[in-house]
Amino acid sequence: MVKKLQNINNYQVLKKIGSGTFSNVYKVKEITTGRLLAVKKIWTSKNPNCKEFMDEVKALIRLKSKYIIEIEYFSIRFQRLYIFTSLHKDNLAAVLDLYKETGYFLPINLVKYIMLQLINGVRYCHKKDIIHRDIKPENLVIDKDFKLRLADFGSSLDIRKKSNNDNIEFATTYDYAAPEISLNIGMDLFYQDIWSIGCVFAELLTNKQLFPMNNSTELRFISIYKIIGIPTEDKKILDILNFYNIDLNFKSLITLEKLCELKEESEEMNLLKSFLNPNYMLRINLRDAINHKFFNN
Repeated sequence: MVKKLQNINNYQVLKKIGSGTFSNVYKVKEITTGRLLAVKKIWTSKNPNCKEFMDEVKALIRLKSKYIIEIEYFSIRFQRLYIFTSLHKDNLAAVLDLYKETGYFLPINLVKYIMLQLINGVRYCHKKDIIHRDIKPENLVIDKDFKLRLADFGSSLDIRKKSNNDNIEFATTYDYAAPEISLNIGMDLFYQDIWSIGCVFAELLTNKQLFPMNNSTELRFISIYKIIGIPTEDKKILDILNFYNIDLNFKSLITLEKLCELKEESEEMNLLKSFLNPNYMLRINLRDAINHKFFNN
């Protein structure tokens, strides 16, 4: 049972270890026991008991898995929400940065190990009707043995509680956001997480972000579709592309294979394309992803 703390005076802040648009994360020590935890301090001008403010707490209470960060306590004080979780030294972004600095690539067996954990974690969330909506290396904590957990459920969506009148806002970090999300399509569907998994997979393989934000004047979703292909199965998206006068029969000079410098016939390329299918409803389901040939041996 997750406890709601009446006061947080038993915790000493040691240092700030992360920050976001609406929150900071601190390493803290429980004074009476000496135990180390992480606390996420979220601020808002809204009533801290409002539905949106408590979504992350409810998601973490609902999700109990070795692939999900553990919530210990939460507290509401002075229109601030404090979420106490298990402490993890590093995240996947820090690991990738280290490899990028040295010029080495992650061993392929390590890529497989990390990806299997990520897929299993997201699959568990989806079984519990929760879409993470912000999967990226910074939100994947990892220990010295490369055991991985999903963290930061501040953008998550519990589809059991969604009504047709809900106005779902764009929440995913742009670099890892599916192109249809930019068109307000599929905002409440699991497929957006599958796309983000694919972006993380590509980064593990290549040591670089697949679709980083840049200064191009071209709309991002158009740039992506020019690389991965046109979603020919989705009339709504095709109508939007026609509105922007996009030639649906164009031949791209940059393919996904060239961008990633991977062989077209390789198993990793096959899996990557399955995650990044432009027709979002045809993206690989996570059960099949776990059983993909890439993970053999």
